[in-house]
Amino acid sequence: MPIPFLKLPYLIQREVLKQLEFDDIFMMSLCSRKVKIMIQSVSINVDKLIYVLSDHAILVSVGYHGRFQRPQDVIILERVEAIPRESRIRINCEIECRYTTRRITDVIKVYLGYLSWEEDMFLKAFQGHMNSLFQNQPDNTVVAGSTNALYNSTGISNVNNADIFIKESDVLNTSQLEDFMNFHPTLNSIHLMFPFTGPPLTSESKIMKINGLSVHNSGQRTSELMANFCKQYLNLTIATYDLNDWKQSLRKWKRKEAYGNLKAVITCTLQPNFVLDFDVFAAEFNLQEWDGERKPKNYRLDTTISHIQSEEFDCSKWFDMQQDGGGKWASILLGPNVIDFVVWD
Repeated sequence: MPIPFLKLPYLIQREVLKQLEFDDIFMMSLCSRKVKIMIQSVSINVDKLIYVLSDHAILVSVGYHGRFQRPQDVIILERVEAIPRESRIRINCEIECRYTTRRITDVIKVYLGYLSWEEDMFLKAFQGHMNSLFQNQPDNTVVAGSTNALYNSTGISNVNNADIFIKESDVLNTSQLEDFMNFHPTLNSIHLMFPFTGPPLTSESKIMKINGLSVHNSGQRTSELMANFCKQYLNLTIATYDLNDWKQSLRKWKRKEAYGNLKAVITCTLQPNFVLDFDVFAAEFNLQEWDGERKPKNYRLDTTISHIQSEEFDCSKWFDMQQDGGGKWASILLGPNVIDFVVWD
C-alpha cells in the first residue's frame, strides 16, 4: 500500500528527497505547495539549467560546470493546441499545462504541453518555479540548433550562456547573432559550433564584447576575431591564422593598446601556414622561461564562460612575457598546431 509522502516524518522526507533524481523531484514539486516547500528545505544546488531548443519543443536539463559532468534531463516542454481536463496541471499555481509521458527507446520521457499563445507567460512561470527549487541561483544556458530556435528563445529570461549549433544549410549571419544578443542582454558567453556569415566584425560589434567567445571552425574569420575581441576568453578551433595575426595581437597587449580585460586566447589550427623563427619571436617579446617566482605554475580558467576543454593549464613549460612599464605577466605556448596565451592577474 503506498504511503503518502507528506505523512512521513520530516527527517525521512528529507532523506527520501536526497536520494531522488532531479526529474522525480521536479514532478513532486508540482504536486502541492507543501511538497514544494519541503523540497526547498533540502537546499538543492545545481550550477546551470540548460534549455535545448528545437522548432517545437524545449528539453530542460540540470547540469554542472565540470567538463565531464553529464546533464540530467528533467522535462520536455512543447506547444499544444488544447489541454484536456484529465491531464491538466498548473505551474506555479498560475498557468495550466498538459502532463503526459511517452516511452522513447526504453526511456520514459515526461512532457509538459502549453498553449502556443501563452508561451511567454508559461515560460516565465516555469522558470520561476524551477528557480525556486534551488538554494543557489543557477546559470541559464540556451542551446539552439536552428535560426528558428534562436528566435524561440526570447521567452527564456536571464540567459547567461548560449551554445549555437546552426549547420551550413541554415547558416547563421551576424545580424541574427546581434538580434539574439539584444534579446538576451545578460549573456556572458557564446559558443558557435559552425561558421557564420555577414560583414566584417569590428571592436564595436556586440559579439566582440562578450566575456567568453568560442568559435569552432573560425576559418577565415580568425584574424578579425583576434584583432577585435575586447573581453576575457577567446577560443578559436580549426582556425586559419598566420604568425602576423598573433604578433599584432601580442604587440597591442604588450603596449597596453588593447585587450585590457583579456584572460586567455586559445587557438588551434589543422594546417599551420607559417614557420616560426623562435629566436626572432622571443627577442621581440622578451620571452622568458618559467622560474617559479614570477607567478604560479598552474593557470585556472573560469569554466563558466570560457568554453575551453581544459580547466587548468600547467604553464611550467610555457614562456613568460610582460607588458611594458612593469604591467601584467602572461604565459604563451607556441606549438605547431596550437598557440595559447593566458594573462595572470
